Formats: sequence, C-alpha cells, structure tokens
Amino acid sequence: MQQLAVVGHEEALIQATAMEIVDVNEDVLEMIIKLIADEVANTEVTVGYAEKTDAGEYLTTVGNTSISLAKHAAIGAVDNTAVITITFTKGTATATIDVTVTIEPQDE
Repeated sequence: MQQLAVVGHEEALIQATAMEIVDVNEDVLEMIIKLIADEVANTEVTVGYAEKTDAGEYLTTVGNTSISLAKHAAIGAVDNTAVITITFTKGTATATIDVTVTIEPQDE
C-alpha cells in the first residue's frame, strides 16, 4: 500500500482554531478543518472523518463526511475534548491524522 503525504497539514490545522458559538446538531466540520487562505482542495483526494475518542459524547460524525455538535460542554467540564481521525485517500494511498477538538462551555 502506498502512503499519501499530507504536506502542510499542521499549518492548516493550526489556522482552523476558532471559538464560535454553535447550536446542538450544527455541522462544525468547517470550524475544525479549514484550508489555508488562497489554497484549493485537490479534487483527487477524498477526505473522511471518524470519531476516535469522545468520552463526553460531544461530537458526532455523520456519514463519514461531516461532524456535528451533539451537546454543549457543561461549565467546569473536564472531559470536554474529542479526537477526530481524518483520513485522506488518493487511489490506493492513504494518510491519517488525529485532531483534538476542545468543546468550550457556552450559554445555551
């Protein structure tokens, strides 16, 4: 099996950090993963998402194509992180990275 190089993914993930108020069941994929400004996605690469760890059950991956907020974090929550595995595929080559998402408490 070939390996797919995901060049520059660290910078892309750092730039995706954002604090936004969202509703339960809202798609949060674009808040977690964003392209670097002025970059274009390679249409030959497919991207999939899966929950790796989420003790607080804050996020839900939907059909391997989106991520939604399942519930808000409580004030003082200590289990308010989730890890999402992102898989990049081009032909028979794949690459995966894990992204830690922190769900901050917010007023409902």
